[in-house]
Amino acid sequence: MLQAILNHHIINMMDAEMVMGMAGQSFTTAGGQTLEVTVEGETVMVGQATAERYDIHASNGVIDAVLIPSEA
Repeated sequence: MLQAILNHHIINMMDAEMVMGMAGQSFTTAGGQTLEVTVEGETVMVGQATAERYDIHASNGVIDAVLIPSEA
């Protein structure tokens, strides 16, 4: 279960500029699920979570929620 939840948070690396242009599209997670991207102004939502910080000088970002895969 924990591995499924963690895999539900992993996507291919993209920078904020790419994500901002993805409104209405979706990501496929490492667990094989899809998460819709919505963008309103500077607010980016991935599934039901808000991207709190992005383009961090690292290989990840931070969201504000735990996303549970549908089969969990």
